Amino acid sequence: MVSLSGHGIARTLLFAALALFALADWAAAEAGVSDCRCRYFGEYFKQGATVCMATPDGPKLARCTMTLNNSSWKITDQTCPVSRLWPLERNTLLACAKTPAAAS
Repeated sequence: MVSLSGHGIARTLLFAALALFALADWAAAEAGVSDCRCRYFGEYFKQGATVCMATPDGPKLARCTMTLNNSSWKITDQTCPVSRLWPLERNTLLACAKTPAAAS
């Protein structure tokens, strides 16, 4: 068996392999490749996604972001959008019933 350490070939191959891995890591970072996601109630969300989170100040929108190289939820000042069905008063219902469009 031939010893490679005496010829410096092993050292050269090791440095070449390390350089290749460093180059691949740098290329992925430059391309913006990241699979970082945030998790909320068992579901995964991509960076930039927003969810409605319960906070001590009431429901607020939270955005999936990166903080110190970790995915994290950033609570915004915006309240969660809510749709409501306001109950109509009796007088409003009677006024709607008396319009010509309703009578036709």
